[in-house]
Amino acid sequence: SIIAYSWGAHSMTPCVRNAFIITSADGTSDGEVLRYDQSFALRTTAGFDGELFLASDHKTFLKCAKKSRLQELSLVEEFDFLRWWKVIYFDPQERLENEGYPVQVNSKVLISHCKTNQCLAALVFIYLFGFSLFGKEYELTARTFLDSHKAERDNTTDDKQEDTQIKECS
Repeated sequence: SIIAYSWGAHSMTPCVRNAFIITSADGTSDGEVLRYDQSFALRTTAGFDGELFLASDHKTFLKCAKKSRLQELSLVEEFDFLRWWKVIYFDPQERLENEGYPVQVNSKVLISHCKTNQCLAALVFIYLFGFSLFGKEYELTARTFLDSHKAERDNTTDDKQEDTQIKECS
């Protein structure tokens, strides 16, 4: 059962709302170094609602993100394959060479969903609720942004072009 939908803010201060625990999904023992292309799960701390896992699945007509109609993210209690993610190297030219190496701290990476192969994305051009205590609220989805060469790109570049593409798909 879905407990919560995902939205986010630009707040970089760690709090219960924006901090996740990386949990092994492939049997690796806790405390091991996370490596590129290794499966893991993102879960919340055991608090008011218990441990919730970040999950996603293919979008359908009835199951999609509220504003953008893209692949939705949700927080759920069950742990299965829909909760598996992996870190992939940002530069596609060097991705294969870095597979299996430890993920470097503060490096630019992509977090990709294992089943759908879509990356985590904060849609900076879609505001959900205006302002809150954390600042502007943005919709979070699973969507890989591609450039004209079909390579992943940063979703903060060329927002107007991407906004037009989403409106055309809706």
